[in-house]
Amino acid sequence: MATLTSQSGTYMTTLPARNQLLRIITVGAFAVVLTASECPLDDNTPGNGNGNGGDTPTPTTIVAAGGGGQTATVGTALANELVVQVDDQSGNPMAGVEVTYAVSSSSGSVMAGAAAALSESFDGGSVTPSSTSTGSDGRATTVWTLGTTAGDQEVTASVTGIGTSAVFTATATADVAVSVTLVSGDAQSGFPNTPLSNPIVVKVADQYDNGVDGEAVDFSVLSGGGSITASDTTGTDGNAQATWTLGPAVGANTAQASATGLTGSPIALSATASTLTVTGVSPDPLVEGASATITGTGFNLTPGNNSVMVDGRAATVTSVANEFSMNITVPTFDCRPERLVDVMVSVGAFNDTYADHKLEPMSAQLALSVGEQTIIDDPADFCLQFAASAVPNEEYLIGVGASAEVPSQVVPFMMTSVAGVSSAPPAMVPRPSRSAATRPPAFDAELSALRERQATREAEIRAYERRALDPANNPGIRYLSGRPMSDNPLAAAAMAPTDTLGHQRQFRVPGSSCSEFTEITATVQKVGSKGIWYTDDANPTGDPLTQGDIDSASTLFDDFIYPFATAFFDVPSDIDNNSKIIIVLTKEVNAMDAAGFVYSGDLVDRSSCAYSDEGEIFYGYVPDGTYTRQSVVNFLPVLIAHEFTHNIQISRRTVLLSGGTFPASWIAEGQATFAEEVVGHAYTGNSAGNNYDGSVARAGPPYWYWQGLTKLGYYFGGNGGTKVANAPEDCTLFGNFSGNIGVCDQSSFYGASWSMLRYLTDRFYSADPSAFHKDIISANPGMLGVANVEAVTQMNFDTLFAQWGAMLYMDDWSPGVPAELSMTSWDLPHVLSEVAATAGLEPADRAFGAFSDSRSVRGGSHAYTIVSAAGSRPALAIRVRDGGDDVLASTGMTPILWIVRVQ
Repeated sequence: MATLTSQSGTYMTTLPARNQLLRIITVGAFAVVLTASECPLDDNTPGNGNGNGGDTPTPTTIVAAGGGGQTATVGTALANELVVQVDDQSGNPMAGVEVTYAVSSSSGSVMAGAAAALSESFDGGSVTPSSTSTGSDGRATTVWTLGTTAGDQEVTASVTGIGTSAVFTATATADVAVSVTLVSGDAQSGFPNTPLSNPIVVKVADQYDNGVDGEAVDFSVLSGGGSITASDTTGTDGNAQATWTLGPAVGANTAQASATGLTGSPIALSATASTLTVTGVSPDPLVEGASATITGTGFNLTPGNNSVMVDGRAATVTSVANEFSMNITVPTFDCRPERLVDVMVSVGAFNDTYADHKLEPMSAQLALSVGEQTIIDDPADFCLQFAASAVPNEEYLIGVGASAEVPSQVVPFMMTSVAGVSSAPPAMVPRPSRSAATRPPAFDAELSALRERQATREAEIRAYERRALDPANNPGIRYLSGRPMSDNPLAAAAMAPTDTLGHQRQFRVPGSSCSEFTEITATVQKVGSKGIWYTDDANPTGDPLTQGDIDSASTLFDDFIYPFATAFFDVPSDIDNNSKIIIVLTKEVNAMDAAGFVYSGDLVDRSSCAYSDEGEIFYGYVPDGTYTRQSVVNFLPVLIAHEFTHNIQISRRTVLLSGGTFPASWIAEGQATFAEEVVGHAYTGNSAGNNYDGSVARAGPPYWYWQGLTKLGYYFGGNGGTKVANAPEDCTLFGNFSGNIGVCDQSSFYGASWSMLRYLTDRFYSADPSAFHKDIISANPGMLGVANVEAVTQMNFDTLFAQWGAMLYMDDWSPGVPAELSMTSWDLPHVLSEVAATAGLEPADRAFGAFSDSRSVRGGSHAYTIVSAAGSRPALAIRVRDGGDDVLASTGMTPILWIVRVQ
């Protein structure tokens, strides 16, 4: 049996529930429903071979069944409904399936879900209803109202669980025209009788701003005598355009675009017929970053419609007074020199150029007299500007320095110059070499080799002391207490010293650490007023020091070394209460490949340092076959003066003053080397401030001046027959025995630090030099190096460092060198030409033209460059930047740029 169902009702009763609905057959107005009993092939019984398998019908496909491809005016409903068909997996219509619609607008798809309102409007339109269910025929319908944007629109119908959707498209056409507006092309400038570079474009639009096709627009000239060629009607985008040819006269042209009956009509149009010319630029010269005025004809009254380029870089047009005058702000450049530039003005497609106008840099140009120095400490300002000059034989010394007390680090930099003209640079000023020796070496080979070995050994000693014995690094170290060594002979006599002539005593000669020592027995050979002289009982007997040698050395110590060193640097401690310094001459010093030393460990309790002999002691070498008696006699006085100063420095800061620490290495060695000079002056009758030349420096033996002056030559790269490359920029004033001193000899900082202290003494303390050196040791016992120098001098070290760096080259080189760039005690160029063949300071030579140098400078030094011109020269700008041409980062190194005029 079957049940007949029509759209108006059911005409027969249904079959029992056990019978399954398998087919719906439409017969006229009826749908015939066949059950399993009437259609046995559709039996759901498994294994009947009908292929159905007993599946429950589910919605499987959805297709657009009608309503797509329509066209209507924007904002109106389509004439025909949108129809979708939903079928199950067997292709049968599915009733009661919910269909949801999504309208696509210009901003994307918007879903109209079941929970939304029945009618929902979007830019792309709306559907009503936004969701609906299929009828018994599997169909669902909705009404689509188009959006307000002309063009193709889209609706998507979807059913949950079906992976595909039904898509409907429609075309929305513009509504009736209501307005006309300007798109582009107004306020242009052009030449007379010439079409403007850009067309005039207007748009006719409906109420929703959709362009309306086929609308008439009339373009007409109002004044100026030109003509317009235009399209008759608007295009599909609603635009109409015209080409406007200006009239024959210079001046204003006007026109209009009109569309009858539309809002915005007519549209007024203006243009300027111009013969664009630039007749003047002021001031002369222009200055980077400053205001300037350009005069001419044909300027646009709107500042932004004028373009001005100065030397290829855009200027800012600040105002336009009229078509004949405008004001600009001149652009800035990164360290470019004074030069002739082109000023180009553009208005629309037209331009004119004012050529060869002078432009000056924003930063001041240098105007230095001979010997005058300028120091720049901000890396952002590392730019040197030179005006063009016709003065012959100009020569400038430029230094890039790193004044931070960090000798292990370097500052890489690029020095780049740009000339004001592109012609070949002028010839450099011939510069005599400072490294050509005029005399043979001043010192014997044995002594020179010994001093180098001595410096190496002293480096090891000082490095160990700083690690293990400096209170700053080892707060637990216990220095013995003591009074200052007395100069009162009555007090000294009352102490009844036990170290008398012939007295024997055991000493522990230090090794590499406090736990390493060699114990010796030594006998007193001489008791002077300030020194007790012991000799090791096991010293070699071949060619030994005679009693006369020891007597002479004792007299020299009592009469010169002790009194003048203590007058200059102050008295040391006296922890053993004998008012004397003990000098022990032993072969054990020879065994250490050294000449002599003092050890800080002798000032501490033996429980803190096993080798301590608990007194102020100097250990010196003896003749042993390698070193002759005469060489020992010649060298010992200078060596004792040096090492005795270390005893003063360390004992005063650690024994006599609370909170003290070891002095910075460069200060310690600089002062000890200075002491050699001080005692030498007393011994020879010389005095500071007399600008001595090489003949005095070479005098000896003893060679009192050898160390400071020769090792300054080492700092300049002259410690051999071949000049060391990259010196002094890869050397350092701040040597500290750590090995981070670059390409120079390990002891080169002795000379650099001596020269710094001699320079400061000559310049600021010539009336009372001892006050400076005593303060460096004792005024701030817990303060080191640069900080200590600044505290004592009350001056910025960066400035002192830059002036010292310039002094090393300028001293006695040019007439009229000022005091701040001079060392009044020594004629450095002459001295250095005498002490070694390669000892002179030799800067890099560059002409007044374009160049680019990649270099670096170590902490505690300067990189030197000479820039010179033998004749007339162009303007020049020299900048110092990093490798990427950016401002140098300080990175804790405090880069400094300075320049001084040499001649």
